[in-house]
Amino acid sequence: MVCSLFAKAQEQKFHQYTLDDGLPTNYVYGVIEDRDGYIWVYTENGISKFDGYEFENYNIHDGLPGNDIFQLLEGVDERIWMLGVERQPAFIQADSIVSSFKHNEPTFKVDNSLGPIRYLMKSGGLEAQGDSLKAILFDPPNPYSFIKKEHSIFRQVTHLEKENFTIFFPTEGKFFEVIESDTFEYKLSSKSLIDDSLRGALFYLVEGENPFYLGLLDKGMILVDQNTKGEKLFPWTDFFEGEINMSAFQLHRGAIFISTNRGVVKILLNQEIDYSLEFNMLADQYRLNRTFEDSHGNLWIGTWEAGLHFLSNIQKESTHITTQRLRDRVIEDIVVMDDDRLIAISTIGSTYSFENDSLKPISLQTDDFKSSFKINDHQLLLANLVDGIKLIEDGQLKLPSSLNFSAFQGVLKLTEGFSMHVDTMGGFFNVIVQSEDTIYLNHNYGLYQSIGKDGLNPIVKRIHDRVNIMACDSSKSKILVADGSWLYKINKAGEINRLINIPAISKLLFVDENTLLIATESSGLYKYSFADRELIKLSKDQSIKEMILHDNDLLIAFANGVKQLELKDTIAISKRIWGVKDGLLSGEVLDLAILNDQLYVCSNLGVSLFDLNEEVTSSKEFNFDSEINSLKNTQVISGASITYDDNDLRAKFSLLDYESLGKIKYEYRLEPIQADWQTTKSREVLFYDLEPGDYTFSVRAYDFYEAEITMDPISFTIKKPFWKTALFYLIAGILLLILIWFLDYKRRENLQNKFLIEKRQNKALANLKLEALRSQMNPHFVFNALGSIQYYIQLHKIEAADNYLTLFAKLMRKYLHFSSEDLISLRDEISLLKDYLDLEQMRFEDLFKFTLKVDERIAQNEIYLPSMLIQPFVENAINHGLHHRKDKAGCLKIIFDKYQGTKLKISIIDNGIGRDKAKVLKEKVHKSAAMENIAQRIEHLENTEQYSIDIDITNNSDDIIYPGTRIIIYLNPKKNELQSNNY
Repeated sequence: MVCSLFAKAQEQKFHQYTLDDGLPTNYVYGVIEDRDGYIWVYTENGISKFDGYEFENYNIHDGLPGNDIFQLLEGVDERIWMLGVERQPAFIQADSIVSSFKHNEPTFKVDNSLGPIRYLMKSGGLEAQGDSLKAILFDPPNPYSFIKKEHSIFRQVTHLEKENFTIFFPTEGKFFEVIESDTFEYKLSSKSLIDDSLRGALFYLVEGENPFYLGLLDKGMILVDQNTKGEKLFPWTDFFEGEINMSAFQLHRGAIFISTNRGVVKILLNQEIDYSLEFNMLADQYRLNRTFEDSHGNLWIGTWEAGLHFLSNIQKESTHITTQRLRDRVIEDIVVMDDDRLIAISTIGSTYSFENDSLKPISLQTDDFKSSFKINDHQLLLANLVDGIKLIEDGQLKLPSSLNFSAFQGVLKLTEGFSMHVDTMGGFFNVIVQSEDTIYLNHNYGLYQSIGKDGLNPIVKRIHDRVNIMACDSSKSKILVADGSWLYKINKAGEINRLINIPAISKLLFVDENTLLIATESSGLYKYSFADRELIKLSKDQSIKEMILHDNDLLIAFANGVKQLELKDTIAISKRIWGVKDGLLSGEVLDLAILNDQLYVCSNLGVSLFDLNEEVTSSKEFNFDSEINSLKNTQVISGASITYDDNDLRAKFSLLDYESLGKIKYEYRLEPIQADWQTTKSREVLFYDLEPGDYTFSVRAYDFYEAEITMDPISFTIKKPFWKTALFYLIAGILLLILIWFLDYKRRENLQNKFLIEKRQNKALANLKLEALRSQMNPHFVFNALGSIQYYIQLHKIEAADNYLTLFAKLMRKYLHFSSEDLISLRDEISLLKDYLDLEQMRFEDLFKFTLKVDERIAQNEIYLPSMLIQPFVENAINHGLHHRKDKAGCLKIIFDKYQGTKLKISIIDNGIGRDKAKVLKEKVHKSAAMENIAQRIEHLENTEQYSIDIDITNNSDDIIYPGTRIIIYLNPKKNELQSNNY
């Protein structure tokens, strides 16, 4: 097994969480992730829920069976189960602890079977039994009667009660399977790995399509296929360099994580190793507990005394190389030699070579590094302030005396009149060898040109003040230098000429013989064409520290990392960026190098490696929660309606992204009152006293790497007060109309009542007048009747007077009986008329004859008419018509007919002297009040609204002497309790 297959000499960038960040203790066993993406930390002082911002702690006061919880695991029921020192299993449900188990009641029900044992340690674990889960103890191991005595000492037992299956791992390099009552023995092949390490072994049965036994031993791991009994042995030395004194496993969502005190190994269910990571510096500083990988690939490492350490997925997948020597962490320069060797120089002048993704020291220094210069394929020239010039050749440090350039042999003669020996020349910055006899040297004291041939002392002259940058094209025909604000060109004679003015030049790079790229510290990137003498700005203003060409692209180091640009004629198009979010150790980039399509980025924290051919993909899914509640705890969901008096709202939002380390910026707006996005680092905003209307709340987050994550907006409505709604206006309008109608109705009712009162008063008055009229008629009739009795007595017609008095008394009894009634039946009216006519016929000594006729269709007992209505007409016909006819041929007819439905037609016909002669006679004798009383009575009857009465009076015939009179009375009784239509 080759160690480098699974281990890399790299250093990760961890983030540490401790008591100061909210953990209940710095003694952390490990973590687990729930289905909602939250991290649960289990410690010796309780458990904590972590959302990337703060820890929410739980202890025995919150329901834990004990504070020392050394294992959390997820069951198939998706609950988070826990096991602690108290050996009382409990689980987390809806952020609450469910633990109702006593010491003598280790078994409890679960919703679903958890299958085989999910956790097992030397002294016990959790065991599935049907639909129950049981805490089991192996101290001492369970004795089974069917096991032979010589095999009675076992270090570990995996017991699957559900399948009646048991596996034993004894110390002799054997293991036994017991299925029901049969025992099967198997020998393990690598006894050298196993024999001495079974005492502390931990075995586990991993289920899947191809189940296998996993054993964690002192010296490594063993995987035994359950079906074939094939073995896979992995010594710890395959993964880790240091001594392994702790190992633990955790099965989580399709993978097994083997945690050690040096790092982690991830094993898939197909028995393949997914990856391994060694935490060198972390393991050297702290005692590591369990390592866990969450759903986004981030790693969480618990420690015994240093809290919880977090390693983002990007940092985990990235290769970071640092030095063991802390003072050399700042790598200032990196040089690619032509033999594919990489040399790194720290800021204090130490040199390292890259070997198998690790840094091997060449020379360790303690003074400031100044510059480097590659002389040829195998030689690198270095300079610092104290030791002067150094030579690195084939990865080895050489003495300065090995330099074979004539310009540096012996003593350099300077024009200022003083000299400096080559081995103390610590002040040079750069060297350009234009040819064998021409060298340019940039020194603290200025820019020098050295000209000389072999065997001759070189001529060195100072041609300019000290410059910052030097560069030459591939043919070395163009030598360029730059100071603070000008770019110069040097000709072969050493003359220096100004080209262009560009402030703060930081780097010069030839693309070809005629094209120069100019990087600046503040104004971005420029391109200069020697052929056209044209300067073009390619990028916006930014600081560029380094740049290198790769194929047709340019890679630059800017303020926040490294950017890959595609060069066009007048613009540089960004293709890719490497920043901290992409695995860069630091945004402070000092140098760049490319070797075999690998990008090496030097920073103040070390070197980061990136594969230039790796495709950039982003499949990260964020858990972004947003909710709105009123201050009265009414939840607001999209489409909700809120009452007008519940309009103080609290919006909460949270992006679950552990890689951002809580450094997340949020933007929100509540439309229509906020047209622009509002920025906040808080996860809660309040809105007070919102007006009724439609609102849309939107929120988006920017993670630590400025990636935008947007939530679906929440639209809701704050309802208007009822008195401001259209329904209220409609109801109010209706009520107003009802009120107007009611007031009008009351007005009309009052008028009607007033009218009824007046009508009742008029009716009462009419009744009084009727009574008065009846009282007037009654004396007149009585007077006439008494006159007739007197007449018979005077004539000594005693019998006639007696008969007349009898009839009169009978009539008076009826009259007195009916005179108090407003209405009488037609039958009673006819009876009264007949008695009256008999009396009158007797009084007038048979001067006339009369007939009474009633239509057969009329029900006489069901028709009512006003009392004493017809009698005055009959009386008038007798007294003023028939009375004056002395031939005793007078005739009076009274006929009752049905007429036009409910009307009653009453005909009173006589053959007397007629109306005209009667009128003349009445005027001569006295003025009769009978007809006037009749007219008044009819008027008053109509005022009572009980009857409508029409009267038609005409002559009965054309006879000149006795024309007679015909009176037709049309009586229409109105609806009352005495009316009937049954004629």
